Amino acid sequence: MTHALLIVGGTKKERLAKAQTMIKKNLSLKLDFEKGHPDLFVLEPANSLGIEQVRQLQKNLALKPYSANLKVALFVQAEKLTLPGQNALLKTLEEPPQKSLIILTAAKSDLLLPTIVSRCQLVRLIPKTEIKLAKKEVDLQLANLETILKSSPGEKISQAEKITKNKDQASQFCQNQLFLWREIMLAKTASSSSINPLMRRLLKLKISQITFGLKTVQRALNLMEANVNHRLTIEALLLSLPSLN
Repeated sequence: MTHALLIVGGTKKERLAKAQTMIKKNLSLKLDFEKGHPDLFVLEPANSLGIEQVRQLQKNLALKPYSANLKVALFVQAEKLTLPGQNALLKTLEEPPQKSLIILTAAKSDLLLPTIVSRCQLVRLIPKTEIKLAKKEVDLQLANLETILKSSPGEKISQAEKITKNKDQASQFCQNQLFLWREIMLAKTASSSSINPLMRRLLKLKISQITFGLKTVQRALNLMEANVNHRLTIEALLLSLPSLN
């Protein structure tokens, strides 16, 4: 029997949905996450998760299940575990209590100690592009991207300030950017002659630059999901994007 699972990839929402599906299956009971369950322990810290919370969880898992067939612990954004917290959790993973299941979710596995990852069954979610933009919105976003790629470092920092009024706005910007860079890659490798004029100007970029843009935007999304400061993340993103001459 698997005692620990680590769900990585996708978005935070997708990882949580996958965890909920697994929990409902393993608890063998209908479960309302809003109301909770006596055999389910959800740890979702605002900032970080320390050793004391992990020790309390260990005590809870040591008890027999109340009404389900298992006691389940869910770490939402396990990358927020402090180093002492991770070391404490490692002891539980090495000697898991009977009738218990520990599920961790994280943007990437390398945000956790390798020893924790090695003791979990890894569940990888395939990244999905949920963003679908109307033609007018695509044109607007392409024009904005062209402006960014032609801007000076100082101008990019000013643009980052406008983009990052809050974390949700910054995250939405990255989702849109991910969509755009994938569209640019598709257009770059297509043989069609009926390409959007705005897109055609962006096709001056090399394949290597487009690939780098994709990876950079995805990295920014992962960092924000790991609770890294969104303003600094967007500044670093804009400054590292390739230039368009």
